[in-house]
Amino acid sequence: MADELYRALVNEVVKDRSYSLDDLKLLPDDGLFDRLPTGDRVLRGQARLLIKSMVDIARTERRNHEYDTLLHRVPWCNDRAKAKRATDRLLRIAGWAQEADGEEAASCWSSAAEVASWLMEDYSGWPHRSSYADLAGWYFNALRCVGWDERLFRELLAALEPKEN
Repeated sequence: MADELYRALVNEVVKDRSYSLDDLKLLPDDGLFDRLPTGDRVLRGQARLLIKSMVDIARTERRNHEYDTLLHRVPWCNDRAKAKRATDRLLRIAGWAQEADGEEAASCWSSAAEVASWLMEDYSGWPHRSSYADLAGWYFNALRCVGWDERLFRELLAALEPKEN
């Protein structure tokens, strides 16, 4: 099944009452805490969409030129080298955020880097210790400081939503 990440994101947003998305309901959590499979092309694509969503949401919040430049340079992670560059770039943003906004902002961007780091490990063929719930948790931890854009989040959900055959 390819709906685990979708269900993990929906459950995370429903449980966190700070988001007012009343049309979403808790979904079954079976399989959400299992270790992520290695080499799953669908999951890789979904993880790339998570990174894109975090960056797109952050770019809606205008901060300053240096910040925008760093965000613009986060690459699309379609191989190990680009996932490594994305991880490095997001960690660099975390360092910049720590200086500009403090520890919490650095922690949020470090969570964004975790998603890119997971992709780097996956492209390397390493077995994972993370779960779908971990990916969703990193995403929402990043959004705490990155910002919130309901339209962009719903676009992410629409892209991840399981298609009926």
